[in-house]
Amino acid sequence: MTQHPQESLSDELPSIIRWGLYNDFKHAVINQHNVQFELWCHDVVSKSIRDDPDFFRKLLRHGLIYPSCFNSTGLSLVYVALNENQIDIVCELVSKLTPEQILEPASIVAAHRQETIFELAVTNERIFSICWTRLEELSDQMLWGKLHQHHFTYICRFATSNLVDRMLSRGLDLASVLQVDPLHAWTEIALYHSRPKALYEWFSCQGYCLPLTENALDTPLLAAARNDRVEATSWLLFHSTDMRELWRCAIDAARRQTAGSILILQMAMKRISFQVPVPLSNWIESLAIEIVQGACNEAQEERVNLVEWYAIRKVGCAVQFADDSLLFSQSMLSMAKDANLPILVEYQQTLNDQARKMLALDFGLS
Repeated sequence: MTQHPQESLSDELPSIIRWGLYNDFKHAVINQHNVQFELWCHDVVSKSIRDDPDFFRKLLRHGLIYPSCFNSTGLSLVYVALNENQIDIVCELVSKLTPEQILEPASIVAAHRQETIFELAVTNERIFSICWTRLEELSDQMLWGKLHQHHFTYICRFATSNLVDRMLSRGLDLASVLQVDPLHAWTEIALYHSRPKALYEWFSCQGYCLPLTENALDTPLLAAARNDRVEATSWLLFHSTDMRELWRCAIDAARRQTAGSILILQMAMKRISFQVPVPLSNWIESLAIEIVQGACNEAQEERVNLVEWYAIRKVGCAVQFADDSLLFSQSMLSMAKDANLPILVEYQQTLNDQARKMLALDFGLS
């Protein structure tokens, strides 16, 4: 432990007592009869984590407090910092803990689940990475059973294929969540992972397939698409075999008014075009209607220009996939006009003029 240049170890221990802290988990347990469970972080050190992080770091770096300390309410400083969302402080604390301390409970409060610091770390990629690096030096026996299925689900939000391999080599099989609750696990990756494609590929190479649902409503693909998770949506689209799911993805993207929905609609239409026979090309007209209806329903005075831009981009996507010239009906033109979307009306009219010219050429009309 780094010591303050002005103090010896014997000088530091009284400082810990003056701060109202216990040295570590074991010290807190021995003195739990003195722990004031009804108070929340009333000591100056715990408060400084929230109110003055720089002051807290000075205490820690000058050796005036231990990274393993518990406060007088029975909470470790790691627990307090995590609760205050002070991720930088949590990372600094856990990097100074021993592997054994990382595997100890983060709280002695009976009302709390007695989760270890390692278990709490699964909610944040940076914290978990530090903890795992520290714990890899331990034997497999010491790591066995330290994490459970719900912890693995959290880790799926940020795990890389390298991390999955490293954990697997130590007896912690992250892919086991795909056997216990596959729908939830695939969805967690779709919604939260910043680089989902690599992890999806790893699971796919191990023989894991996308879970099927009875109604194709609550699927990882639809969850990803509705939240504009473009990378996850792209992978899931081209691995889905359910036409109902693909169609719902396209319809939903056509109706929504976001920049991401434009890309998702384009990807969904490309995927659908691989499976829909040419004679059934009326699906493009159906999507065009959904695009115009969605824009009209969402048009509001403060964002009408943005809605028009989204709709025009999507209509352009639909036209690209049309084998024949796409004509917009009078009802679609009226709908856009009533919603005060004049640019969309003009765009549809321009496309209709182009389509009629193409039809005239096809039939040899001047």
